[in-house]
Amino acid sequence: MSYPLISRLIGWSDASIGPLLLRIQEEYSVSYSIVSLIFISNFVGFFAAALSNVWFTERLGLGKTLALGAFIHVSSGNTSKAPLRQRLKFNIGS
Repeated sequence: MSYPLISRLIGWSDASIGPLLLRIQEEYSVSYSIVSLIFISNFVGFFAAALSNVWFTERLGLGKTLALGAFIHVSSGNTSKAPLRQRLKFNIGS
């Protein structure tokens, strides 16, 4: 019961970059090509993960593959060079 819910939430989280592209372009004053690279790099990452997931699951098993994926996901969020205050910049109410 919880696995389909978590899978749906993960997909929802990953798909949220599309509607935000125009806001990212406006907020950070970047060109259309840079914003396109954000979208394309997300797609390439998801595609590579989907292909490698089968290989890892066959060799490591499902539990270790899930743990490895969670570790990579958490560690990738900590590698941003932007200051924390800038990463959490939300202009709520403006």
